[in-house]
Amino acid sequence: MFLSVAATLLSGSFLLFDSIKDNEGGIPHQIIAYMPGYWLWLGSCATMLVGTFWLMWRHNTRTVAK
Repeated sequence: MFLSVAATLLSGSFLLFDSIKDNEGGIPHQIIAYMPGYWLWLGSCATMLVGTFWLMWRHNTRTVAK
């Protein structure tokens, strides 16, 4: 559960930056657009986060009902 939170925060943190170092030279390049691959990556992390919390909620409600 903690790793899914960390992954979502890490992938979402790229929205806060205006440049990124993307090669071995260490030269920063400006982020000019967020293409569908980024949104897919962010969405998959968010889906994992929601699924993890849903499974924990489901497990806890079944434990209490017994």
